[in-house]
Amino acid sequence: MFEVSKKNLLRKMSLMQGITGRKSTLTILNNLSMEWKEGFLYLTATDLETTIQERLEARVYKEGKASVPSRKPFEIVRELSGETIQVQRRENHWINIQCEKSVFNLSGVDPDYFPSLPVPEESFVFVSLRALNEMIEKTAFAAASEERGYRSISNVLFVWQENGGQGKLRLVTTDGCRLSLVERPFPFIKGTDVGVLIPKKSILEVKGVLEENEGFEEVGIYFSGSHGFFQCGFISGYCSSF
Repeated sequence: MFEVSKKNLLRKMSLMQGITGRKSTLTILNNLSMEWKEGFLYLTATDLETTIQERLEARVYKEGKASVPSRKPFEIVRELSGETIQVQRRENHWINIQCEKSVFNLSGVDPDYFPSLPVPEESFVFVSLRALNEMIEKTAFAAASEERGYRSISNVLFVWQENGGQGKLRLVTTDGCRLSLVERPFPFIKGTDVGVLIPKKSILEVKGVLEENEGFEEVGIYFSGSHGFFQCGFISGYCSSF
């Protein structure tokens, strides 16, 4: 059981709706994973290509975890009028939501069925959040639309190059008719020396989430062979890479 600020919970849950609201043949991907422990509530949403994990402070009375359809608790929390929400896990994976005189019971599924998250194996490299968001904004628009069947060029290329003793991170996109390229002085990020492709849809989702993390000037980046990791404050984003 835990208690959490309604304002903070609503804000975090709203950021998850873009991922859990997508059509999927796997019902579990419409769910939101919730885990509360050591004074924090962890919220996770994924479509297997993009994963967002948020952490917010909570008063934890008893540690636990749950997995419930994302849309319904979001709609409930949005309509509640109190400032503090209490959540308790019940039998058979149900959860109980209470706020002042309002009480709701929602059915869930075994949280162990929720997909496990990839874990970065090395340290993050921290760069300017403002600069990275600017680079994404100036390139992502030129990538092809995957919905139109152009998956091979519906990505953003991250590639690092050394020039005159200084390193630059370059972002490149194209839809076959136009090309956008932006580069900025950045420290070396593992994997970018050979180039990393991140789907346009995923990088825009991560960008939108990172922009909501006020008060932080840097974002940590790490690339493995199959994933790109982005971390800013209490927010983490994971994208499949190619």
